[in-house]
Amino acid sequence: MKKQLLLLTLALVGTLLFTQCNKKPDAKTPAQKKTAEVDARAFDQWAYFNLREGKVVTVTNPETDLTWDIAFHRYDFRTNSGASGKGQGGAAETAFAEVTDRGSLPEASAFTQDEIGTIVSYMSGGHGDDNGIQYAQTGVNYLLTTKTDENGKIVHQGAIAMKGMPPTYEYSGKVYAVRCADGSHALVKVTNYKNAHNESAFINFEYSHLSDN
Repeated sequence: MKKQLLLLTLALVGTLLFTQCNKKPDAKTPAQKKTAEVDARAFDQWAYFNLREGKVVTVTNPETDLTWDIAFHRYDFRTNSGASGKGQGGAAETAFAEVTDRGSLPEASAFTQDEIGTIVSYMSGGHGDDNGIQYAQTGVNYLLTTKTDENGKIVHQGAIAMKGMPPTYEYSGKVYAVRCADGSHALVKVTNYKNAHNESAFINFEYSHLSDN
């Protein structure tokens, strides 16, 4: 009898340990918030970031490279998707207030992939016919990126909007779900466009990669 009780006790303990080890994170458990600052000053190139590893990565061919998830060019954004890359990327708005929130992500159909858009590729500050400004056609994510019409009027405000001269920068304050190149997800919230020295085009953002929790 004692042997049977001992075996039953050991079985119950093993079951409890197995259950605890394989328990999925509670949806209410806060995600792990991280912060990053990316130098996006260059007009002629993008700065690429890996949200799983939390670092800027060097990319030679963004259309085939799967090491990057989100990229920055001044106040333009792209994800590894559509016209920008062959990854499973994209972006969607969430109802979350902070990147530490946990809950249901938007449906797959809600994620916006990249399309061909227009960015400023060169700016000299000149006063010629083009005002020293040149443009390029490239992949852009127009959920994260503010879109303007031919008259410069904002038709969609993304994570950052530049307004007026001298320019001021307005942040949406939204938490975006970014689908990474590998199909995993991260939450991203842009918080600043300047570094500690008040230099522009340094993208500061909070993020959490949901597989880290």
